[in-house]
Amino acid sequence: MFSRFNASCRIATIAVLAVLTGCAASPQFVTLRPNVDLAAERIGNGNPVEVAVQDNRAGSVIGYRGGVYENSGQISAGNDVPQAVEQAVRARLAAQGFAVNVPPGSNSTRLTIYVDAITYTNRTELMKNDVTVEAKVSAEVNAGTETYTGRYQTKENKVFITAPDTLDNEALINLAVSGSINRIFEDPKIRMMLQSSY
Repeated sequence: MFSRFNASCRIATIAVLAVLTGCAASPQFVTLRPNVDLAAERIGNGNPVEVAVQDNRAGSVIGYRGGVYENSGQISAGNDVPQAVEQAVRARLAAQGFAVNVPPGSNSTRLTIYVDAITYTNRTELMKNDVTVEAKVSAEVNAGTETYTGRYQTKENKVFITAPDTLDNEALINLAVSGSINRIFEDPKIRMMLQSSY
């Protein structure tokens, strides 16, 4: 009798462990494709702008999907973050009439974007996943002897009934990053300095 009881306990324990292991989320790699406003007002008048992007994040991990194990299922970018941001920034500038194919070190206005943070938080509760993504960037413009620095951030939140998959998280992350990049070009001081000729 005891042997049968012990065997049943072992089977139950293995079953519980299997369920818990199954709840540990697997890693996700998202593709960063910021969506910038290409219908913005054309204010560039052909002014040359040199663009550079620097990744200032503390690490490559954006966040964790969570589950039974809080820090399981890390989310990371599957592509080059500075390159993706630079492509988006160049596309926005070109759409506004700026000349962006200028050699480094040329006598032109310089726009440097710093990716300061992209964070993902999932607060899991009964029957829902409350996900928040925050993107923080800085922009520095050098035009002649004048320098200006601005900081911009966007927070996006969405509640999922089931655990969000890679495409769900990718869309929310890109929405936050896109928002912060577009905020750069909504800054009146940035707009003025990019239009300046010296």
